[in-house]
Amino acid sequence: MSMRSNSGLPNSGTLAETTTVRIRLPARRERLGLVRAVAEAVSMDAEYTAEDIADIRLALNEVASALIVTAVPGSDLDCAFTYDRDRLTVAVTASALTEPEPDVVRRDIGWRIVQTLTTDATATREPFDITVSGYPTRVEFDWRRDAPRTNAPLPVDTASNGSAGRGPRVVHRGGGPVTERRARTRPATGDARTPSVRWDHAVACATSSPDRHGSSMTATRGEFRHPAMFYDGDEDYVAGLLPFLLDGIEQGEPVAVAAPNGRLDLLRAALGSSARDVRMIDMEQAGRNPGRIIATVLRAFADEYPDSPVRIVGEPVWAGRTAMEYPACVQHEALINRAFDGRDLTIVCPYDLSTLDATAIADATATHPQLWEGKHRRESPDYDPDAIVRRYNEPIPEPAEAAELTVAESADVATARRWAVRNAGELAGDADRIADLELIVTELATNGLCHGVGPVRIRMWTDDTHLICAVHDHGEWTDPLAGRRPPEPGVPGGRGLLLVHQLCDLVRTHTGPEGTTQYAMMAL
Repeated sequence: MSMRSNSGLPNSGTLAETTTVRIRLPARRERLGLVRAVAEAVSMDAEYTAEDIADIRLALNEVASALIVTAVPGSDLDCAFTYDRDRLTVAVTASALTEPEPDVVRRDIGWRIVQTLTTDATATREPFDITVSGYPTRVEFDWRRDAPRTNAPLPVDTASNGSAGRGPRVVHRGGGPVTERRARTRPATGDARTPSVRWDHAVACATSSPDRHGSSMTATRGEFRHPAMFYDGDEDYVAGLLPFLLDGIEQGEPVAVAAPNGRLDLLRAALGSSARDVRMIDMEQAGRNPGRIIATVLRAFADEYPDSPVRIVGEPVWAGRTAMEYPACVQHEALINRAFDGRDLTIVCPYDLSTLDATAIADATATHPQLWEGKHRRESPDYDPDAIVRRYNEPIPEPAEAAELTVAESADVATARRWAVRNAGELAGDADRIADLELIVTELATNGLCHGVGPVRIRMWTDDTHLICAVHDHGEWTDPLAGRRPPEPGVPGGRGLLLVHQLCDLVRTHTGPEGTTQYAMMAL
Protein backbone atom coordinates (compact mmCIF):
# COMPACT_ATOMS: atom_id res chain seq x y z
CA MET A 1 0.00 0.00 0.00
CA SER A 2 1.33 3.44 -0.90
CA MET A 3 0.37 6.98 0.03
CA ARG A 4 1.14 10.26 -1.62
CA SER A 5 -0.05 13.87 -1.53
CA ASN A 6 -1.19 15.71 -4.60
CA SER A 7 -3.40 18.57 -5.65
CA GLY A 8 -5.87 16.62 -7.71
CA LEU A 9 -8.83 17.85 -5.67
CA PRO A 10 -9.54 21.33 -4.35
CA ASN A 11 -8.64 21.68 -0.69
CA SER A 12 -11.58 22.99 1.26
CA GLY A 13 -11.11 21.38 4.67
CA THR A 14 -8.60 21.06 7.41
CA LEU A 15 -6.41 18.61 5.50
CA ALA A 16 -3.42 20.54 4.17
CA GLU A 17 -3.46 18.68 0.89
CA THR A 18 -5.46 16.05 -0.84
CA THR A 19 -4.20 12.54 -0.25
CA THR A 20 -4.12 9.43 -2.38
CA VAL A 21 -4.03 5.96 -0.87
CA ARG A 22 -3.65 3.00 -3.21
CA ILE A 23 -3.82 -0.70 -2.46
CA ARG A 24 -3.35 -3.67 -4.77
CA LEU A 25 -4.41 -7.12 -3.64
CA PRO A 26 -5.56 -10.44 -5.13
CA ALA A 27 -9.03 -10.24 -6.68
CA ARG A 28 -10.59 -12.69 -4.25
CA ARG A 29 -13.72 -12.37 -2.13
CA GLU A 30 -11.79 -13.10 1.07
CA ARG A 31 -9.96 -9.77 0.60
CA LEU A 32 -13.13 -7.67 0.68
CA GLY A 33 -12.70 -7.11 4.41
CA LEU A 34 -9.33 -5.43 3.81
CA VAL A 35 -10.80 -3.23 1.07
CA ARG A 36 -13.60 -2.12 3.39
CA ALA A 37 -11.14 -1.49 6.22
CA VAL A 38 -9.03 0.83 4.06
CA ALA A 39 -12.15 2.70 2.91
CA GLU A 40 -13.18 3.17 6.52
CA ALA A 41 -9.68 4.34 7.56
CA VAL A 42 -9.57 6.85 4.69
CA SER A 43 -13.04 8.17 5.55
CA MET A 44 -12.14 8.54 9.22
CA ASP A 45 -8.94 10.37 8.28
CA ALA A 46 -11.09 12.79 6.28
CA GLU A 47 -13.39 13.20 9.32
CA TYR A 48 -16.54 12.04 7.57
CA THR A 49 -19.57 11.16 9.71
CA ALA A 50 -20.40 7.59 10.72
CA GLU A 51 -23.36 7.55 8.31
CA ASP A 52 -21.17 8.84 5.46
CA ILE A 53 -18.57 6.17 6.21
CA ALA A 54 -21.23 3.44 6.08
CA ASP A 55 -22.45 4.68 2.67
CA ILE A 56 -18.91 4.88 1.24
CA ARG A 57 -18.01 1.44 2.56
CA LEU A 58 -21.16 -0.13 1.10
CA ALA A 59 -20.68 1.53 -2.30
CA LEU A 60 -17.10 0.27 -2.46
CA ASN A 61 -18.20 -3.20 -1.40
CA GLU A 62 -20.70 -3.30 -4.28
CA VAL A 63 -18.04 -2.19 -6.78
CA ALA A 64 -15.24 -4.44 -5.53
CA SER A 65 -17.39 -7.56 -5.16
CA ALA A 66 -18.78 -7.13 -8.67
CA LEU A 67 -15.31 -6.84 -10.17
CA ILE A 68 -14.04 -9.82 -8.16
CA VAL A 69 -16.88 -12.03 -9.43
CA THR A 70 -15.73 -11.55 -13.03
CA ALA A 71 -11.98 -11.16 -12.50
CA VAL A 72 -9.44 -13.25 -14.41
CA PRO A 73 -8.29 -16.01 -12.03
CA GLY A 74 -5.07 -15.02 -10.29
CA SER A 75 -5.40 -11.34 -11.20
CA ASP A 76 -5.32 -8.30 -8.90
CA LEU A 77 -7.77 -5.66 -7.76
CA ASP A 78 -6.42 -2.10 -7.61
CA CYS A 79 -8.17 0.50 -5.43
CA ALA A 80 -7.18 4.18 -5.32
CA PHE A 81 -8.72 6.65 -2.83
CA THR A 82 -8.15 10.38 -3.46
CA TYR A 83 -9.70 12.59 -0.81
CA ASP A 84 -9.83 15.76 1.21
CA ARG A 85 -12.28 16.83 3.91
CA ASP A 86 -15.22 17.33 1.55
CA ARG A 87 -14.71 15.02 -1.38
CA LEU A 88 -13.62 11.44 -2.05
CA THR A 89 -12.93 9.81 -5.41
CA VAL A 90 -12.52 6.03 -5.53
CA ALA A 91 -11.23 4.19 -8.60
CA VAL A 92 -11.29 0.38 -8.68
CA THR A 93 -9.74 -1.56 -11.56
CA ALA A 94 -9.54 -5.25 -12.45
CA SER A 95 -9.25 -7.50 -15.50
CA ALA A 96 -12.63 -8.98 -16.47
CA LEU A 97 -12.82 -12.48 -17.86
CA THR A 98 -15.48 -11.84 -20.53
CA GLU A 99 -16.51 -9.13 -22.94
CA PRO A 100 -20.04 -7.83 -22.28
CA GLU A 101 -22.38 -7.08 -25.15
CA PRO A 102 -21.33 -3.66 -26.51
CA ASP A 103 -24.64 -2.12 -27.47
CA VAL A 104 -27.23 -2.96 -24.83
CA VAL A 105 -27.95 -1.04 -21.64
CA ARG A 106 -29.46 -3.16 -18.90
CA ARG A 107 -30.72 -2.50 -15.39
CA ASP A 108 -28.76 -3.71 -12.41
CA ILE A 109 -29.59 -3.44 -8.72
CA GLY A 110 -25.97 -3.17 -7.64
CA TRP A 111 -25.37 -0.23 -9.95
CA ARG A 112 -28.47 1.54 -8.65
CA ILE A 113 -27.23 1.09 -5.10
CA VAL A 114 -23.92 2.72 -6.03
CA GLN A 115 -25.78 5.55 -7.76
CA THR A 116 -27.90 6.13 -4.69
CA LEU A 117 -24.95 6.24 -2.30
CA THR A 118 -22.56 8.38 -4.36
CA THR A 119 -22.52 11.68 -6.24
CA ASP A 120 -21.38 10.32 -9.57
CA ALA A 121 -20.31 6.93 -10.94
CA THR A 122 -18.91 5.53 -14.17
CA ALA A 123 -17.79 2.13 -15.44
CA THR A 124 -15.33 1.79 -18.32
CA ARG A 125 -14.20 -1.33 -20.14
CA GLU A 126 -11.17 -1.41 -22.47
CA PRO A 127 -10.58 -3.85 -25.36
CA PHE A 128 -9.08 -7.26 -24.66
CA ASP A 129 -5.49 -6.99 -23.41
CA ILE A 130 -3.40 -10.10 -24.03
CA THR A 131 -0.92 -9.09 -21.31
CA VAL A 132 -3.59 -9.51 -18.62
CA SER A 133 -5.66 -12.16 -20.44
CA GLY A 134 -8.82 -10.09 -20.01
CA TYR A 135 -10.65 -6.81 -20.40
CA PRO A 136 -9.26 -4.00 -18.21
CA THR A 137 -12.27 -2.63 -16.35
CA ARG A 138 -12.41 0.51 -14.23
CA VAL A 139 -15.24 1.66 -11.97
CA GLU A 140 -14.95 5.12 -10.45
CA PHE A 141 -17.29 6.90 -8.07
CA ASP A 142 -17.26 10.33 -6.49
CA TRP A 143 -18.65 11.24 -3.06
CA ARG A 144 -19.09 14.84 -1.88
CA ARG A 145 -20.07 15.97 1.56
CA ASP A 146 -22.18 18.87 0.30
CA ALA A 147 -24.10 16.95 -2.39
CA PRO A 148 -27.86 16.75 -1.65
CA ARG A 149 -28.93 13.18 -0.90
CA THR A 150 -31.47 12.08 -3.45
CA ASN A 151 -32.45 8.50 -4.11
CA ALA A 152 -32.12 6.88 -7.50
CA PRO A 153 -35.36 5.14 -8.46
CA LEU A 154 -34.90 1.42 -8.25
CA PRO A 155 -35.57 -0.66 -11.37
CA VAL A 156 -38.90 -2.43 -11.26
CA ASP A 157 -39.15 -5.96 -12.59
CA THR A 158 -42.57 -5.69 -14.17
CA ALA A 159 -42.45 -9.31 -15.22
CA SER A 160 -42.48 -10.38 -11.58
CA ASN A 161 -45.48 -8.35 -10.41
CA GLY A 162 -47.79 -8.77 -13.35
CA SER A 163 -47.50 -5.24 -14.73
CA ALA A 164 -47.49 -4.47 -18.40
CA GLY A 165 -44.32 -3.95 -20.36
CA ARG A 166 -42.44 -7.10 -19.49
CA GLY A 167 -38.69 -7.46 -19.74
CA PRO A 168 -35.82 -5.01 -19.44
CA ARG A 169 -35.62 -1.76 -21.36
CA VAL A 170 -33.07 -2.05 -24.16
CA VAL A 171 -31.31 1.02 -25.50
CA HIS A 172 -29.41 0.92 -28.81
CA ARG A 173 -26.91 3.63 -29.62
CA GLY A 174 -25.49 2.71 -32.94
CA GLY A 175 -22.41 0.54 -33.15
CA GLY A 176 -20.27 2.44 -30.68
CA PRO A 177 -19.76 1.92 -26.98
CA VAL A 178 -22.64 2.50 -24.60
CA THR A 179 -22.33 5.17 -21.96
CA GLU A 180 -24.32 5.70 -18.80
CA ARG A 181 -23.25 8.43 -16.45
CA ARG A 182 -25.36 9.83 -13.67
CA ALA A 183 -24.76 12.99 -11.65
CA ARG A 184 -27.14 13.36 -8.75
CA THR A 185 -28.11 17.00 -8.84
CA ARG A 186 -25.58 18.75 -11.05
CA PRO A 187 -24.13 18.30 -14.53
CA ALA A 188 -20.84 16.48 -14.91
CA THR A 189 -17.79 18.69 -14.62
CA GLY A 190 -14.16 18.36 -15.63
CA ASP A 191 -12.56 16.90 -18.72
CA ALA A 192 -14.41 14.60 -21.07
CA ARG A 193 -14.08 10.97 -20.04
CA THR A 194 -13.47 7.81 -21.93
CA PRO A 195 -16.76 6.41 -23.27
CA SER A 196 -18.14 4.14 -20.55
CA VAL A 197 -20.11 0.94 -20.60
CA ARG A 198 -22.98 0.20 -18.27
CA TRP A 199 -22.08 -1.37 -14.90
CA ASP A 200 -23.42 -4.82 -15.63
CA HIS A 201 -21.56 -4.82 -18.98
CA ALA A 202 -18.25 -4.05 -17.34
CA VAL A 203 -18.66 -6.59 -14.56
CA ALA A 204 -21.07 -9.20 -16.01
CA CYS A 205 -20.24 -12.62 -14.58
CA ALA A 206 -18.84 -15.26 -16.93
CA THR A 207 -20.98 -18.38 -17.20
CA SER A 208 -18.77 -20.14 -19.72
CA SER A 209 -15.01 -20.06 -19.91
CA PRO A 210 -13.46 -17.84 -22.60
CA ASP A 211 -10.54 -18.77 -24.76
CA ARG A 212 -7.29 -16.81 -24.51
CA HIS A 213 -8.67 -14.15 -26.83
CA GLY A 214 -11.76 -13.70 -24.68
CA SER A 215 -14.33 -15.10 -27.09
CA SER A 216 -17.04 -17.14 -25.37
CA MET A 217 -17.11 -20.89 -25.90
CA THR A 218 -20.33 -22.85 -25.57
CA ALA A 219 -20.31 -25.79 -23.20
CA THR A 220 -20.29 -29.20 -24.82
CA ARG A 221 -23.80 -30.51 -25.28
CA GLY A 222 -24.17 -34.01 -23.92
CA GLU A 223 -25.93 -36.13 -21.40
CA PHE A 224 -26.00 -34.95 -17.80
CA ARG A 225 -25.69 -37.77 -15.27
CA HIS A 226 -26.52 -37.30 -11.59
CA PRO A 227 -26.49 -40.61 -9.68
CA ALA A 228 -26.77 -41.11 -5.94
CA MET A 229 -24.22 -43.62 -4.67
CA PHE A 230 -25.29 -45.48 -1.52
CA TYR A 231 -22.43 -46.76 0.63
CA ASP A 232 -22.06 -48.35 4.05
CA GLY A 233 -18.88 -47.17 5.77
CA ASP A 234 -15.40 -46.16 4.65
CA GLU A 235 -14.49 -49.29 2.71
CA ASP A 236 -17.69 -49.10 0.68
CA TYR A 237 -17.07 -45.40 0.04
CA VAL A 238 -13.64 -45.94 -1.47
CA ALA A 239 -14.70 -49.04 -3.42
CA GLY A 240 -17.62 -47.17 -4.97
CA LEU A 241 -15.77 -44.01 -6.00
CA LEU A 242 -12.22 -45.10 -6.82
CA PRO A 243 -13.04 -46.74 -10.19
CA PHE A 244 -15.05 -43.65 -11.22
CA LEU A 245 -12.16 -41.32 -10.36
CA LEU A 246 -9.40 -43.45 -11.87
CA ASP A 247 -11.33 -43.98 -15.10
CA GLY A 248 -11.77 -40.23 -15.45
CA ILE A 249 -8.05 -39.66 -14.93
CA GLU A 250 -7.21 -42.37 -17.48
CA GLN A 251 -9.59 -40.79 -20.01
CA GLY A 252 -7.94 -37.40 -19.50
CA GLU A 253 -11.12 -35.87 -18.08
CA PRO A 254 -11.13 -33.14 -15.41
CA VAL A 255 -12.00 -34.70 -12.04
CA ALA A 256 -12.96 -33.05 -8.74
CA VAL A 257 -14.19 -34.25 -5.35
CA ALA A 258 -16.18 -31.93 -3.07
CA ALA A 259 -16.76 -33.74 0.22
CA PRO A 260 -16.20 -33.39 3.97
CA ASN A 261 -12.51 -33.28 4.81
CA GLY A 262 -12.44 -36.74 6.36
CA ARG A 263 -13.76 -38.24 3.14
CA LEU A 264 -11.13 -36.35 1.13
CA ASP A 265 -8.41 -37.93 3.28
CA LEU A 266 -9.77 -41.42 2.52
CA LEU A 267 -9.71 -40.79 -1.22
CA ARG A 268 -6.26 -39.18 -1.16
CA ALA A 269 -4.86 -42.26 0.53
CA ALA A 270 -6.60 -44.60 -1.91
CA LEU A 271 -5.57 -42.63 -5.00
CA GLY A 272 -1.92 -42.41 -4.01
CA SER A 273 0.09 -40.47 -6.59
CA SER A 274 -3.03 -40.10 -8.75
CA ALA A 275 -4.48 -37.72 -6.14
CA ARG A 276 -2.52 -34.90 -7.75
CA ASP A 277 -4.82 -35.23 -10.80
CA VAL A 278 -7.98 -34.67 -8.72
CA ARG A 279 -9.08 -31.31 -7.36
CA MET A 280 -10.06 -31.77 -3.71
CA ILE A 281 -12.61 -29.32 -2.22
CA ASP A 282 -13.62 -29.29 1.45
CA MET A 283 -17.41 -29.26 1.28
CA GLU A 284 -17.71 -28.39 4.97
CA GLN A 285 -16.25 -24.99 4.08
CA ALA A 286 -17.11 -24.39 0.41
CA GLY A 287 -20.60 -25.87 0.81
CA ARG A 288 -21.41 -24.74 4.33
CA ASN A 289 -24.33 -22.85 2.77
CA PRO A 290 -25.83 -25.35 0.28
CA GLY A 291 -27.22 -22.46 -1.77
CA ARG A 292 -23.77 -21.54 -3.05
CA ILE A 293 -22.60 -25.03 -4.09
CA ILE A 294 -23.94 -24.90 -7.66
CA ALA A 295 -22.30 -21.58 -8.50
CA THR A 296 -19.04 -21.65 -6.57
CA VAL A 297 -18.20 -25.37 -6.44
CA LEU A 298 -19.85 -27.26 -9.30
CA ARG A 299 -20.15 -24.54 -11.96
CA ALA A 300 -16.81 -23.01 -10.97
CA PHE A 301 -15.04 -26.30 -11.76
CA ALA A 302 -17.12 -27.49 -14.72
CA ASP A 303 -17.00 -24.12 -16.51
CA GLU A 304 -13.21 -24.29 -16.62
CA TYR A 305 -13.56 -27.17 -19.11
CA PRO A 306 -16.40 -26.26 -21.52
CA ASP A 307 -15.23 -28.60 -24.28
CA SER A 308 -14.55 -31.68 -22.16
CA PRO A 309 -16.63 -34.22 -20.26
CA VAL A 310 -16.25 -33.48 -16.55
CA ARG A 311 -16.52 -35.74 -13.50
CA ILE A 312 -17.37 -34.48 -10.01
CA VAL A 313 -18.05 -36.22 -6.73
CA GLY A 314 -20.27 -33.95 -4.64
CA GLU A 315 -21.32 -34.87 -1.09
CA PRO A 316 -23.56 -32.08 0.30
CA VAL A 317 -25.52 -34.31 2.73
CA TRP A 318 -23.80 -35.89 5.72
CA ALA A 319 -24.79 -36.84 9.25
CA GLY A 320 -23.44 -33.59 10.72
CA ARG A 321 -25.93 -31.41 8.84
CA THR A 322 -28.46 -29.74 11.14
CA ALA A 323 -32.24 -29.79 10.85
CA MET A 324 -32.07 -26.14 9.79
CA GLU A 325 -29.57 -26.92 7.00
CA TYR A 326 -31.16 -30.09 5.66
CA PRO A 327 -34.05 -28.53 3.66
CA ALA A 328 -31.54 -26.32 1.81
CA CYS A 329 -29.35 -29.39 1.15
CA VAL A 330 -32.11 -31.50 -0.37
CA GLN A 331 -33.45 -28.61 -2.45
CA HIS A 332 -29.91 -28.09 -3.75
CA GLU A 333 -29.77 -31.74 -4.83
CA ALA A 334 -33.10 -31.39 -6.62
CA LEU A 335 -32.05 -28.20 -8.43
CA ILE A 336 -28.77 -29.63 -9.74
CA ASN A 337 -30.75 -31.47 -12.41
CA ARG A 338 -32.21 -28.25 -13.78
CA ALA A 339 -28.95 -26.30 -13.43
CA PHE A 340 -26.87 -28.71 -15.52
CA ASP A 341 -29.37 -30.09 -18.00
CA GLY A 342 -27.61 -30.67 -21.33
CA ARG A 343 -24.06 -30.49 -19.96
CA ASP A 344 -21.62 -33.34 -20.62
CA LEU A 345 -21.07 -33.79 -16.92
CA THR A 346 -21.37 -36.47 -14.25
CA ILE A 347 -21.96 -35.51 -10.61
CA VAL A 348 -21.98 -38.51 -8.25
CA CYS A 349 -23.47 -37.82 -4.80
CA PRO A 350 -22.52 -40.31 -2.06
CA TYR A 351 -25.02 -41.15 0.73
CA ASP A 352 -23.89 -43.01 3.85
CA LEU A 353 -26.42 -45.71 4.77
CA SER A 354 -24.73 -46.23 8.14
CA THR A 355 -25.23 -42.67 9.42
CA LEU A 356 -28.08 -41.02 7.50
CA ASP A 357 -31.71 -41.55 8.43
CA ALA A 358 -34.42 -43.09 6.26
CA THR A 359 -35.77 -39.68 5.21
CA ALA A 360 -32.43 -38.61 3.72
CA ILE A 361 -32.09 -41.89 1.81
CA ALA A 362 -35.66 -41.67 0.49
CA ASP A 363 -35.11 -38.04 -0.56
CA ALA A 364 -31.96 -39.08 -2.43
CA THR A 365 -34.00 -41.47 -4.57
CA ALA A 366 -36.31 -38.55 -5.48
CA THR A 367 -33.54 -36.08 -6.32
CA HIS A 368 -31.31 -38.42 -8.36
CA PRO A 369 -32.42 -40.06 -11.61
CA GLN A 370 -29.90 -42.91 -11.26
CA LEU A 371 -28.96 -44.98 -8.22
CA TRP A 372 -25.64 -46.76 -7.59
CA GLU A 373 -25.64 -49.56 -5.03
CA GLY A 374 -22.36 -51.46 -5.04
CA LYS A 375 -21.88 -52.65 -8.61
CA HIS A 376 -25.57 -52.30 -9.44
CA ARG A 377 -26.80 -49.37 -11.53
CA ARG A 378 -30.49 -48.62 -11.99
CA GLU A 379 -32.93 -45.83 -12.74
CA SER A 380 -34.73 -44.40 -9.72
CA PRO A 381 -38.46 -45.20 -9.78
CA ASP A 382 -39.07 -42.38 -7.29
CA TYR A 383 -37.28 -39.62 -9.19
CA ASP A 384 -39.30 -36.38 -8.78
CA PRO A 385 -37.07 -33.38 -8.03
CA ASP A 386 -39.83 -30.78 -8.44
CA ALA A 387 -41.84 -32.50 -5.70
CA ILE A 388 -38.82 -32.22 -3.39
CA VAL A 389 -38.46 -28.49 -4.08
CA ARG A 390 -42.13 -28.03 -3.19
CA ARG A 391 -42.00 -30.28 -0.11
CA TYR A 392 -39.12 -28.40 1.47
CA ASN A 393 -40.49 -24.97 0.62
CA GLU A 394 -40.95 -24.41 4.35
CA PRO A 395 -41.21 -21.25 6.46
CA ILE A 396 -39.02 -20.87 9.52
CA PRO A 397 -40.87 -20.07 12.76
CA GLU A 398 -40.39 -16.42 13.70
CA PRO A 399 -40.48 -15.37 17.35
CA ALA A 400 -43.03 -12.72 18.30
CA GLU A 401 -40.34 -10.63 19.99
CA ALA A 402 -38.16 -10.35 16.84
CA ALA A 403 -37.07 -6.82 15.86
CA GLU A 404 -39.06 -5.57 12.86
CA LEU A 405 -38.73 -2.81 10.25
CA THR A 406 -40.73 -1.91 7.13
CA VAL A 407 -38.93 -0.75 3.98
CA ALA A 408 -41.43 0.95 1.67
CA GLU A 409 -39.10 2.64 -0.85
CA SER A 410 -35.46 2.98 -1.79
CA ALA A 411 -35.02 5.91 0.60
CA ASP A 412 -35.59 3.48 3.50
CA VAL A 413 -32.70 1.15 2.60
CA ALA A 414 -30.07 3.27 4.40
CA THR A 415 -32.29 3.25 7.49
CA ALA A 416 -32.51 -0.54 7.22
CA ARG A 417 -28.72 -0.85 7.28
CA ARG A 418 -28.41 1.21 10.45
CA TRP A 419 -31.31 -0.69 12.03
CA ALA A 420 -29.62 -4.02 11.23
CA VAL A 421 -26.40 -2.92 12.90
CA ARG A 422 -28.29 -1.89 16.06
CA ASN A 423 -29.90 -5.33 16.21
CA ALA A 424 -26.78 -7.37 15.37
CA GLY A 425 -26.36 -8.66 18.91
CA GLU A 426 -23.27 -10.85 19.29
CA LEU A 427 -21.96 -9.88 15.85
CA ALA A 428 -21.68 -6.21 16.83
CA GLY A 429 -18.01 -6.49 17.78
CA ASP A 430 -16.91 -7.96 14.43
CA ALA A 431 -16.46 -5.11 11.93
CA ASP A 432 -16.10 -7.38 8.90
CA ARG A 433 -19.24 -9.37 9.68
CA ILE A 434 -21.20 -6.19 10.43
CA ALA A 435 -20.19 -4.92 6.99
CA ASP A 436 -21.39 -8.22 5.51
CA LEU A 437 -24.68 -7.87 7.39
CA GLU A 438 -25.20 -4.35 6.02
CA LEU A 439 -24.64 -5.65 2.51
CA ILE A 440 -26.98 -8.63 3.01
CA VAL A 441 -29.79 -6.42 4.28
CA THR A 442 -29.26 -3.91 1.46
CA GLU A 443 -29.29 -6.57 -1.24
CA LEU A 444 -32.35 -8.42 0.09
CA ALA A 445 -34.38 -5.29 0.75
CA THR A 446 -33.52 -3.84 -2.65
CA ASN A 447 -34.28 -7.14 -4.36
CA GLY A 448 -37.67 -7.25 -2.63
CA LEU A 449 -38.53 -3.74 -3.79
CA CYS A 450 -37.37 -4.38 -7.36
CA HIS A 451 -38.49 -7.92 -8.08
CA GLY A 452 -41.21 -8.53 -5.52
CA VAL A 453 -44.21 -6.49 -4.44
CA GLY A 454 -43.55 -4.00 -1.67
CA PRO A 455 -43.47 -2.94 1.01
CA VAL A 456 -40.68 -5.15 2.36
CA ARG A 457 -40.75 -6.34 5.97
CA ILE A 458 -37.45 -7.16 7.71
CA ARG A 459 -37.31 -9.11 10.98
CA MET A 460 -34.19 -10.09 12.95
CA TRP A 461 -33.59 -12.45 15.87
CA THR A 462 -31.07 -14.96 17.15
CA ASP A 463 -31.36 -18.63 18.02
CA ASP A 464 -28.70 -20.81 19.62
CA THR A 465 -26.47 -20.81 16.54
CA HIS A 466 -27.39 -17.99 14.13
CA LEU A 467 -28.37 -14.39 13.70
CA ILE A 468 -31.38 -14.71 11.39
CA CYS A 469 -32.56 -11.92 9.09
CA ALA A 470 -35.94 -12.62 7.46
CA VAL A 471 -36.86 -10.35 4.53
CA HIS A 472 -40.44 -10.66 3.27
CA ASP A 473 -42.09 -9.15 0.19
CA HIS A 474 -45.49 -9.81 -1.38
CA GLY A 475 -44.35 -11.39 -4.65
CA GLU A 476 -44.11 -15.12 -5.42
CA TRP A 477 -40.86 -16.63 -6.72
CA THR A 478 -40.99 -18.51 -10.00
CA ASP A 479 -37.25 -19.28 -10.36
CA PRO A 480 -35.90 -21.51 -7.57
CA LEU A 481 -32.37 -21.22 -9.02
CA ALA A 482 -32.23 -17.46 -8.42
CA GLY A 483 -29.07 -16.70 -6.46
CA ARG A 484 -27.74 -20.23 -6.95
CA ARG A 485 -26.09 -19.74 -10.35
CA PRO A 486 -23.81 -17.14 -11.91
CA PRO A 487 -25.57 -14.36 -13.85
CA GLU A 488 -26.09 -15.19 -17.52
CA PRO A 489 -24.60 -12.88 -20.19
CA GLY A 490 -27.34 -10.68 -21.61
CA VAL A 491 -29.61 -11.11 -18.58
CA PRO A 492 -30.10 -8.09 -16.28
CA GLY A 493 -29.02 -8.38 -12.66
CA GLY A 494 -28.57 -11.74 -10.98
CA ARG A 495 -25.59 -10.81 -8.82
CA GLY A 496 -27.24 -9.56 -5.60
CA LEU A 497 -28.74 -12.85 -4.40
CA LEU A 498 -25.61 -14.69 -5.49
CA LEU A 499 -23.58 -12.38 -3.25
CA VAL A 500 -25.98 -12.97 -0.34
CA HIS A 501 -25.36 -16.71 -0.67
CA GLN A 502 -21.61 -16.10 -0.54
CA LEU A 503 -21.80 -13.93 2.59
CA CYS A 504 -24.23 -16.07 4.59
CA ASP A 505 -23.61 -19.32 6.45
CA LEU A 506 -27.09 -20.50 5.43
CA VAL A 507 -29.91 -19.17 3.24
CA ARG A 508 -33.45 -20.56 3.16
CA THR A 509 -36.38 -19.39 1.05
CA HIS A 510 -40.13 -19.80 1.48
CA THR A 511 -42.43 -18.62 -1.31
CA GLY A 512 -46.14 -18.84 -2.08
CA PRO A 513 -49.21 -16.80 -3.10
CA GLU A 514 -48.89 -14.64 0.02
CA GLY A 515 -45.31 -13.63 -0.71
CA THR A 516 -41.68 -14.64 -0.42
CA THR A 517 -39.41 -14.68 2.63
CA GLN A 518 -35.64 -14.98 2.41
CA TYR A 519 -33.98 -16.19 5.60
CA ALA A 520 -30.33 -15.08 5.69
CA MET A 521 -28.35 -16.62 8.56
CA MET A 522 -24.95 -15.75 9.99
CA ALA A 523 -23.34 -18.15 12.46
CA LEU A 524 -22.75 -16.78 15.96
